[in-house]
Amino acid sequence: MMLLLTLGGAAAIGTSLGCCVPRIARSVTENALRAEGFTCEAATLYRDKSAVIPMAVAVLFAASFARFGWTAKAIFIAVLLFELVLLSLIDFSTLLLPDSVTIPLAISGLGVNAFAVVVPFRDAILGASLAVLFFWTIHWAIYKFSGREGMGFGDVKLSLALGAWLGYSPLLHVMCVALLLAALYGVVLISMRRVRDDRMIPFGPFLSAGAAVTALFGTPLYGLALA
Repeated sequence: MMLLLTLGGAAAIGTSLGCCVPRIARSVTENALRAEGFTCEAATLYRDKSAVIPMAVAVLFAASFARFGWTAKAIFIAVLLFELVLLSLIDFSTLLLPDSVTIPLAISGLGVNAFAVVVPFRDAILGASLAVLFFWTIHWAIYKFSGREGMGFGDVKLSLALGAWLGYSPLLHVMCVALLLAALYGVVLISMRRVRDDRMIPFGPFLSAGAAVTALFGTPLYGLALA
């Protein structure tokens, strides 16, 4: 009974906060574009997502409390998941991962783990450092050999935040899950004949999904690889 009340409460809070995500996304998008010298009215940009997002946040909040109980870790993982939903929505709609979200997310991850809430602080520092090195190397390699940005600096900054929150050990798992989901999405686009040479596919949502799966369920792919 207590578990049901906890999950119901978490889902209700997630639904309420999820309703705010499209509005926050619009404001962040307009500010980010304005900072780059563009003008954009994003009032209708996220309107068609307004029903899906609250349900997604509610499910993620409930999953966090189901996984970790009524603990500080559950609360902060829920905060991380909320931010990942926000970033995914923005990136999927605009191909942007604004510094105004990714950088505070990285700083807050280090702040939370200064008290070892999710991982020890040393793991958080090492995770942030390795994430930047690893993902920047991928960014550089893709650009060097293809002449195109297969991964933007926004993805690198998001990886910095994920390393700060989750530590260094799960980073490869996050990347593997992200690549699997991105490949599946690509197959769906190909089957629907919606692939164009000039079509840019944002990687941020898949990176966020990989982080969400890892934060909630650990690293099951490591076990499969060793089996």
